[in-house]
Amino acid sequence: MPRPSPEERKRIETNRAAKRKLRAEIAAREQRTADRVQGIVDTALARARRPLPDLAELIQQLEEARQLAMACFPPQPNAAINATMAQAKLLGFVVDKQAIAVGKPDEFRAVEQEEEILERLRERHGSRIAQRFSEFIRDNAAG
Repeated sequence: MPRPSPEERKRIETNRAAKRKLRAEIAAREQRTADRVQGIVDTALARARRPLPDLAELIQQLEEARQLAMACFPPQPNAAINATMAQAKLLGFVVDKQAIAVGKPDEFRAVEQEEEILERLRERHGSRIAQRFSEFIRDNAAG
C-alpha cells in the first residue's frame, strides 16, 4: 500500500482532530446530562428523607402567608383569602369534593344506624371529622 502524500496526511490528521473534538464534545454533553440527572435524583432522595410537616406546621405557614399578604403594600386580599381557604380545607371546615353516588335507587333508601354512619365516616375521613359530625347532629337534634 502506498504511503499517503503530505497533503493527504494533513487532511487525514485534520479529520482525526475533528473527530477527536466531536467525541470530546459528545462525552462532555453526556457528562453534563449525567450530572443533571444525578442532581435530580439526589434532590428527590433528600426530599424523601425529610419528614412531612404536620398539620400544626402547615396551619402556621398558611397563617404567616396570610399575614404577609395583608402586610404588603398594597394589600393582597386574594392571596390572604387563598391562605384562609387552605387553612379551612386542612381543618375540615371546607370540603372541596363532590360526591357522586353510583348504585340502584333501592340502595339509597336503606336506613343505616347512626353508629354505622359514624364508623364509615371514621374510616373515610378520620375520627376528628366523625366526632364533629356527631356533635353537629346532636346539637341540631336538640334544638
